[in-house]
Amino acid sequence: MKTFVAGLLILVGSISVWGNATKYQIQRAQEVLKRSILPTQLVHMSPQKLNTYMQEATYQVLRPRDILLLTEDQQVDFERGSRIIYNRDEGFSSDKNITLRKGEFLRIIQMYKSNDTDFGAKKDFSGVQAEYIEVLEFNVVKLDKNFEPVGPVFHLVARGKTDRKVPGVKRFDGGFMVRNPSLYFSHAGLGDVIVNAQAVKTPKGTIPAFSPAIIVKTERTRMKWTISNYRYVLTLHLINCPEQFKTQKCEVQIPGVKSYPDPIWARYAMPENRRIIKFWGGELHY
Repeated sequence: MKTFVAGLLILVGSISVWGNATKYQIQRAQEVLKRSILPTQLVHMSPQKLNTYMQEATYQVLRPRDILLLTEDQQVDFERGSRIIYNRDEGFSSDKNITLRKGEFLRIIQMYKSNDTDFGAKKDFSGVQAEYIEVLEFNVVKLDKNFEPVGPVFHLVARGKTDRKVPGVKRFDGGFMVRNPSLYFSHAGLGDVIVNAQAVKTPKGTIPAFSPAIIVKTERTRMKWTISNYRYVLTLHLINCPEQFKTQKCEVQIPGVKSYPDPIWARYAMPENRRIIKFWGGELHY
């Protein structure tokens, strides 16, 4: 009886699903990727063609992994900076001076939402009135010619009326990285396609940025002293296999947790892995 209970606890605490990438999975992944643009393709576009993919954007549509093109020079001064989400200033801010040049690219790393109270004088100057507003703060980084991050992380803040246009930038409209949500390890399914927005270091080598991969194995282990929190390890098959991974059959592992998504990775869920609740008048994808 004790042996049975111990075995049951091990089974519940650690669950693994695995398989090798099949030709059919690789073919399906390649079909998915053909319908999208990866940032590496932007490097080879003429300025005229590139401009067709760049659109003005409002604060409310910006998301992690968005690529922004600077349309004018901007100086980010330390005096404007604050890492507190309730930043009283709008625009770019940093804890050090940064010069942004027209034509440079930026990438949004993560986004935070909060609410704040904004105070201002009444129109008849009879006192002060308060307004409840939404605050958005984006962590941003500059990109080099290969669209890899370079330099320190800084911030872009918007306060209230987030449907306004972001001044001085255009947004890359389309592509795999922005059309698909961030990777939730607890939602990842076998055969799903994921792509990383920057190089990822692993014990077996560094995965280059924008490396399409197929999830071929998922493992989860329950965290001690918790009921439903798990640590995950995903085994990936790299489609465009770098030389250093060929000795291990183009497979590599990445870790994660259930609690929050990893904004570095964008995930396309295959139809059989999609979580959908259908109700009258629509569908809820989660």
